Amino acid sequence: MSLYEELQRREADGRPIRVMVVGAGGSMGQGIALQLGKTPGMRLVAAVDLDLDRAQRAAELYGRDWVRAATPPEVAQALRAGRSVVTSDASAVIALGREFIDVLVESTDTVAFAARIVLEAVARRLDVVLMNAELD
Repeated sequence: MSLYEELQRREADGRPIRVMVVGAGGSMGQGIALQLGKTPGMRLVAAVDLDLDRAQRAAELYGRDWVRAATPPEVAQALRAGRSVVTSDASAVIALGREFIDVLVESTDTVAFAARIVLEAVARRLDVVLMNAELD
């Protein structure tokens, strides 16, 4: 079975790969959000960026239902309702763990912040993809 066929199966079974993008406002993050919206079997659960307008643009490129969430309870409520979130609080999303997130894509251009977020994700046993050349 090809990877695409497996993703189609995940879509049909209602088991998409749930992706959180940190640095969603940058060009890499927005490109990832766009691709997630076009790929069966994958979902953008959180577009995270300090610039909320740019994170919102990523969610718009994703093309599915989303909401801005400013507090940890708002993040949890939105994800429980099956909506993607736009937020500046990566830790609030990560704290929910595997119940809502399968993989964190780190695409910021920072070192210290990115390292802290990645360590939080690893502690929650989330898979992590590093797009950040500075952090590798």
